[in-house]
Amino acid sequence: MRIFFLRLTEIGRLADIEPTPEPDPWAEKAEQFVFDGELAEFVRRYKDDLSILVGEQDGLVVAVGVMYPDPKFYATRLGSIVVDHRARRSGYGMAMLQAMVSEGLKTGNVCWLVHPNNAGMLICARRLEPKPDEASIDDGYVMFIAP
Repeated sequence: MRIFFLRLTEIGRLADIEPTPEPDPWAEKAEQFVFDGELAEFVRRYKDDLSILVGEQDGLVVAVGVMYPDPKFYATRLGSIVVDHRARRSGYGMAMLQAMVSEGLKTGNVCWLVHPNNAGMLICARRLEPKPDEASIDDGYVMFIAP
């Protein structure tokens, strides 16, 4: 898989990702961010500070992740990482998380949330090196902060 920054003029390429037919609630929330207009709102709000990373396999986008500044934590916030349901369990989520954390650490700290039922992403986050700090927060999500 090749991971690269998507130019905003290429945002239509995200249509390569097929929504999950019957997603778990946490997956549905992440997919809604990409497919139901929330990403467009982030593009308007963060314009110059928004980074969209995509994973491409055989010329098709199979994963997307969004990064933006989070002044509350003085960090780069990793937003939803969405992997096409047809490509899950093939290491794309871990590759995307590693690439996003690596990129975010270039400018300071990185933080992100993982739903407690998203076992795959919890495993990925806990395998990162250097190991991020981990805490539960009020809404039930697990927050990770690196370095």
